[in-house]
Amino acid sequence: MLARKTVFVILKEGIAGALGFITLFFVARFMGAEPLGVASFALAFVNVFNIIADMGFNAAHVKRVSEKLDLRNCIAVYARIKIVLTLAALGILVCFLVLLEILKVNFYDSTYPEVVYMMIGYFMFVQIMSIPKYTYDAKLQIYRSQLAALAGVIGKDILVIGAAVLMTIGPYTVVQKGVALAVGYMLEVLIATVILYGFFIREEKIGTYDRRIARRYLEFAIPFFPVAIFSMLAINADRLTIGYFWDAKEVGVYTAVQAIANMLVVIQSAVTLVLFPAVSSQHKGGNLNEVVRMTKDAMQYILLVLMPVGAAITVFSADIIHVVLSDEFLVAEYCFIFLTWYYILFSVSNTAAVTIGGTDRPKLGARITLVSAISNILLNFAFVPWWGATGAALATLMSGVVYFILAAYFSRKVLSANIFPLRAVKIMAAGGITVLLFYAMKFTILPPPTEMRIYTLVPTLLGMLGFFLLVLHLAGEFGKKEIEFFKNALHIREMGRGIREEIKIRK
Repeated sequence: MLARKTVFVILKEGIAGALGFITLFFVARFMGAEPLGVASFALAFVNVFNIIADMGFNAAHVKRVSEKLDLRNCIAVYARIKIVLTLAALGILVCFLVLLEILKVNFYDSTYPEVVYMMIGYFMFVQIMSIPKYTYDAKLQIYRSQLAALAGVIGKDILVIGAAVLMTIGPYTVVQKGVALAVGYMLEVLIATVILYGFFIREEKIGTYDRRIARRYLEFAIPFFPVAIFSMLAINADRLTIGYFWDAKEVGVYTAVQAIANMLVVIQSAVTLVLFPAVSSQHKGGNLNEVVRMTKDAMQYILLVLMPVGAAITVFSADIIHVVLSDEFLVAEYCFIFLTWYYILFSVSNTAAVTIGGTDRPKLGARITLVSAISNILLNFAFVPWWGATGAALATLMSGVVYFILAAYFSRKVLSANIFPLRAVKIMAAGGITVLLFYAMKFTILPPPTEMRIYTLVPTLLGMLGFFLLVLHLAGEFGKKEIEFFKNALHIREMGRGIREEIKIRK
């Protein structure tokens, strides 16, 4: 059941990713890099204030609900905390903007106040949506939140594609195009919020504020507060530093390839949605062996899916950029490769970190994330002024290496077992062999990147996947067990039954 829900999330993200590919194509071809950079910088700026709106209480809510505390009182506690923190974040954000206006301090070249103001609406809807979203995630009712998110993505993509096409008719400015992109982000979370509250209001009951439960939330969240600060800064440090030291176009080319590479983290995010509450439940029951088994399996299948993708992007990064985006974005070729391997490394590392958090060691997990986040921020300030988007991607990859080393070391100490499967070595070796073969083909029989066409690229990538699986099969790492796992996880009829059961309103 957990595997099926995980695969459903991956399928949903696959659909969203395909739509995102199409939308990114239209934005890149009809709007260009600069408006994309303007919207991305504004989003990064506003997201920094999530530090105050979150402070670790989102994770605390998932943790405590998964421990079977009184659900109604948990919702009451979380809702009150969330409202207070959101109002505080909004107040600080508004005061900051007013102060800039009073001091006559201009925004940097990468964004404009109009776009930032639109992103504030996006920020508010994200916070409002978090109450039902994290409640359903904690209850492992994944289908509801994922279907709502998909509906939001579809609404945003339709709006953004329409705007990109229509704005080719007249002489629209960079600001106007940036505002159109910001409205798309806001529409996405608005649609998801309306759908989630349609279930939440009719089904869930809010209890009374329980100080004992509130203290338990606080105990879990306090260690995350420093982490929340530096993690949120680290997540947005790349775009903010690029925008500060360079310009909107540099932010745009970085954002475009990051959007493609970021799709890799979908696998890990889907696993985390079900792994964290499952580990928490097993740990509470004292089943550490089961925790180790679940984590090892999760890492193995994550690598099995992501390794051929990493190999393909390593060899054909410029070709993919040419086909999916445009030649304006070819300057981000190495940036694309660095970010791809960061997300693969992050997916493996974060699975270990999630296991540490699920075993009720929030302080340890917080320290690991804190060190990684600080390293990311410092490396961005060191590299970005010199190398722009490529420097930001390299800084991100190096911080990922730090995160991996810490997660591997401390997960072994916590569980007294090695949770990194030895079979991963064979998977990585198969990826390496695949890269070497197709690099040779790229420079001998395939056309150069600027002459690559989709009807050549797609069969080549499929052939690369087939070769990777063949090497794995010969190494004894892709056989009946793996095929049976994917077959069971992809049982569409059972998945459909689960969706119907979960979205049924319970009174």
